[in-house]
Amino acid sequence: MLLQLRGSECGLKIGTKLHNCFAYADDVTLFASTVPQLQHLIDVCYNYSDRWRFSFNIKKSVCMIVGKSTFAEEPVWYLNDKVLENVKQLNLLGVCFQSDMKSDSHVSNRISKARGAIFRYSGTGVCYPGLASDVKTYIWNTVGVPSLTYGLDCIDCKSRLKRSIETAQSSTIKSLLGLSKFSHSTPILAALDIPKVSEIIERDTQSLFHRIFKVNSPVRDLNVFLVAKQIVTGFSVKGTLVDRIMRMGLSPTGLIASGPATGNPTCDPRVAGQAAESRLADCGLVDSLRYVLLHEDYNKPHGTMHHIAKLLTKVY
Repeated sequence: MLLQLRGSECGLKIGTKLHNCFAYADDVTLFASTVPQLQHLIDVCYNYSDRWRFSFNIKKSVCMIVGKSTFAEEPVWYLNDKVLENVKQLNLLGVCFQSDMKSDSHVSNRISKARGAIFRYSGTGVCYPGLASDVKTYIWNTVGVPSLTYGLDCIDCKSRLKRSIETAQSSTIKSLLGLSKFSHSTPILAALDIPKVSEIIERDTQSLFHRIFKVNSPVRDLNVFLVAKQIVTGFSVKGTLVDRIMRMGLSPTGLIASGPATGNPTCDPRVAGQAAESRLADCGLVDSLRYVLLHEDYNKPHGTMHHIAKLLTKVY
């Protein structure tokens, strides 16, 4: 079916390549620049399914117009004799894409998923007092962070949305530790060696970009064109994966050849190079807070160590 779609003249012409379908396992997404072209691609899929006696789930088959619609009346597409629903949001493999090309819905979904994933362990001691702080940190890094950052390497996440994600991580960690939401989160994250979400997103984005060029696929063809365009013109197409790599100050060709830097992100203020965190390290706050948070008596309800942590994160 994919070969038949690729052999069609319908789709989006980018450079010398025609792009009209991207697929993963049994998930197929069709693209076209006109209403009749998209209907033709849908018909190709239906005819193939009819020939091989399987059917597409009409409830999961939807259409979306990307960007501002210029139609006086909303277009209608058909899967055989069934009308396909037009939607404003499209979920593809867990990533929510919006017709207005914003990322608010996906970020909101990830924050909700991360909170649900971590607080599912409430009964096992993940909330205060409960488990030791280093155990809570491990659970957050292995359960919460993957849920929070899933799919963020696939979308262009604006600064305000990144701040929302950082705030979600900070508020969750403070809740797990039994600290006030008004406590300063920077020294807490540094003391527990929890990296910033923005650093994790950058690492995942670089990894995605490098891996794309290892597999012969339409996605690689598209990014080859975008990289070539950037080399020739000196400019990248706004919002694309290549553009995001450029905004990180990295060379797309260098990243293709060598891959992303190995190792996990760190928020150690002594190596992060950020002024605010460095000042906290210089005054000893981070080391002091690390000692208090990881102390065996920290999780004693209303104990001395907990009161010290509340005081340190409130004052500094």
